[in-house]
Amino acid sequence: MDIDAPIDWDGTPFSFALFTWEFVQHEAIHHSQRSVYASLAGFDTPINWRASWGL
Repeated sequence: MDIDAPIDWDGTPFSFALFTWEFVQHEAIHHSQRSVYASLAGFDTPINWRASWGL
């Protein structure tokens, strides 16, 4: 695998490093959303969720 080869994402070129960064950020946003929704719904959430997201 050539990590310097551009990755075409719907017509936008990404480097492997940028793609990885965007993916991690994207998933972190989803995790925070799930954490907040679970907390608002009254579910007992893990302590690390409460500490990480201030729930």
